[in-house]
Amino acid sequence: MRKNATGLSRKRIEVLKGFTAAFLILIFIPALSVAESGTRISYTLDATQPHTHLFRICLTVHEAKTPYIEFAMPAWIPGYNRSRNFARNVQDVEARDAAGCKLALVKLDHQTWRVAKGQNHTVKLSYKVYANNLHDINIAAHIDETHAFFNGAAVFMYVAGATDETASLKIVKPEEWRIATGLEETSEANTYIAESYDHLIDCPTEIGDFTRYDFIVEGKNHHLVFYGLADFDASFLIEDFEKIIRTCARIFGGLPYKHYTFIYHLTSRERRSGVEHGNSTAIIFNKQDFLARRKYDEFISVSAHEFFHLWNIKRIKPEGWGPFDYTRVPQTKSHWFTEGVTSYYTSLILARSGVWDEKMFLRDMAEKIQEFENKPGKKKMSLEEASWDVVLRSDNRRDTTISYYVKGALVAFMLDCEVRKKSKGQKSLDDVLRFLFDNYARNDRAYRNPELLRIINTVSGSDFSGFYASYISGKEGIPYQEFLQTLGLKLRIEEDKPLPYMGIETERTIGGGLRVSYVRPGSPAYDSGIDAGDVLLALNKRRITFTNWSDLLGQYAPGASICITLFHRDRLLEKKLILGGKRNVHYEIHEMESASLPQRRMRRSLLWKK
Repeated sequence: MRKNATGLSRKRIEVLKGFTAAFLILIFIPALSVAESGTRISYTLDATQPHTHLFRICLTVHEAKTPYIEFAMPAWIPGYNRSRNFARNVQDVEARDAAGCKLALVKLDHQTWRVAKGQNHTVKLSYKVYANNLHDINIAAHIDETHAFFNGAAVFMYVAGATDETASLKIVKPEEWRIATGLEETSEANTYIAESYDHLIDCPTEIGDFTRYDFIVEGKNHHLVFYGLADFDASFLIEDFEKIIRTCARIFGGLPYKHYTFIYHLTSRERRSGVEHGNSTAIIFNKQDFLARRKYDEFISVSAHEFFHLWNIKRIKPEGWGPFDYTRVPQTKSHWFTEGVTSYYTSLILARSGVWDEKMFLRDMAEKIQEFENKPGKKKMSLEEASWDVVLRSDNRRDTTISYYVKGALVAFMLDCEVRKKSKGQKSLDDVLRFLFDNYARNDRAYRNPELLRIINTVSGSDFSGFYASYISGKEGIPYQEFLQTLGLKLRIEEDKPLPYMGIETERTIGGGLRVSYVRPGSPAYDSGIDAGDVLLALNKRRITFTNWSDLLGQYAPGASICITLFHRDRLLEKKLILGGKRNVHYEIHEMESASLPQRRMRRSLLWKK
């Protein structure tokens, strides 16, 4: 039960020693030893010198079949669609045979090494990985005297041409540290089996004296693993996770894994980021953010988002998302579906499960509308373009791009409304996802982008080509009200009185001055030539500081002529402009006063209300 309306009861996490009650309910299955598994490829990861920030890796290939073996580090990590160039942290690479004799080693490019096989057909490649990235830990690796963590792509090379082979992993660690991972254990201590290299690096691993909570849902074991201390009520947390997991299982008809591990790194930085995996996730979160309800909502949202990904992208996947080419990030026009639909279902799952109420769901969707409508790039880029160009990081991306998370979630919401409307409530986006899971994921088959429209048409029994052309392939504005009325809802838009507007964002300089950090295209400041990086000195000959800027500008009305004195690099300039007027727009979603009984029923069906 919640302790209060605005926050959670504070209970200091105590490190769990020994086994929890959930362990007693486990079904014991005899573990397979590495010898019995017959693996040709084996890894050893040594984490016994954490003060060096170095992992020591030994990759052994038995029964080498060719004169040369090529080893490579991935250029990217599935779940993070940008290049990471993990080879940059590799050092001290050498190769030996089973007798310890050195083998010829040549570096072919920035991420690939070639080794000449010796006479005994065994090659042992050893190397070290520098791992001191706590900021991006969920897509990297970190080791110090408090713990060790790795996302497999950041530490493990692969054997070219053999990524589909089974591999074993032995972890050597300080005696008092424990291991949390999604990999399957063997009968040998601290040793695990992966079905393939893809599987190996899809299981992030935490090693240390962490806090762990275990619970069972739908007969499957689940683990919450925390590195870092925070104040929260563990029983309350587990209750919410159980609701989320059951809701997802109801959508898809079960849970497609043996066990699932949530790994959290709680830091003091303002950081919220997660990466999805097949039976686990690794998430960074600020440890202070459990104390306020809105911040807790962000925590539970990112957790639900990454959990839903175990269906949408890990199993229901676009072409190119497995088996992977680790030399380059694959491209797809379907990220609006993999991420946007997941973002929509994150909110929907929280509402269906009872973690959120209906008002919180509608508020979240309204906030997404507000975020998208304030984007300059909304008329410049379609969802398919945003999906395809994700690997590109334009220096001008703020003005020319959109988020397929945000617009994708809105389009998914509207698509769900339209499918329900056209099928008279008989079908929904749930059915589209189930069709993809049953016909594609269960057969380990990826979908091609053009197939999505055909599948939506088939499941709904209607033609969505116009919808697709307007809001997914095209850049048309979304007529929210047209779709919301299907659920008996309306979008209320309120505008504040106009405020003086230059079209800039600012930041504090070291001396307490004011620097321009962003200029919006088409704004008065933009047209006058004010640029990002300019330091503002005076407004109509009155000194500008970081603390007085808002009050100083607020003394003028929209339409007033002003003169700004500034430094543009080392040049002292004056810029004259006429202030614009900007109205802050607020979006809220409410029930229509005239909502009909069928519309209300449609909304109750969406939210799984009786």
